[in-house]
Amino acid sequence: TRNYRDSLSELSKVINTSGMPGNFIVDSVYLRFKAAEELYAKDQGPDNTKALLENAKEFVRRYPNHKSAFEAYFRLGEYNQGQGNYLAAVNDYNKVTGDPVFRARADFATLQSYFALLDRIEEKKDGIGITEKELRQRAGSSLQEFWKNTDALEKENPAGAKQVPLQEYRGKVSVMNAAFLSKDVDAHAKE
Repeated sequence: TRNYRDSLSELSKVINTSGMPGNFIVDSVYLRFKAAEELYAKDQGPDNTKALLENAKEFVRRYPNHKSAFEAYFRLGEYNQGQGNYLAAVNDYNKVTGDPVFRARADFATLQSYFALLDRIEEKKDGIGITEKELRQRAGSSLQEFWKNTDALEKENPAGAKQVPLQEYRGKVSVMNAAFLSKDVDAHAKE
């Protein structure tokens, strides 16, 4: 009935009922995360944000290998990225596995996070949490992963590829790649 607020409490009752079959618990924890996700998508107010974070974290804590855990990891990554917690976001995005469409989105978001950190380094801001050398290594590897994974998605799952704005992603990543390479050229020019 799309009554997501009520479903949170009803699903909690199922989860907390002793003697409930395990598969009901697993499904209820997942569905409670999905209900919180729907509420958050409509309104990112503090109550919905709290519900999303609590339910996504509980889902991946309890069932990190669930076939749909990638969804919760992706949402946690999005939240962390939006808060400027880029390394935490990347950590979440790295756990997005099993679904090539979400993997392509996670690859793009990972690059956005790394390039935001590179901008912070350029601006000489403190508290980055990673050395420039390590960040550049990770960004370089992530650029390669993006191209590999999006090519594989397009070849192996054309219908799934249509769910991702690949052309837009590729255009933006081409600019990121050029900026990344120009930094190497500038660094070697000083030698």
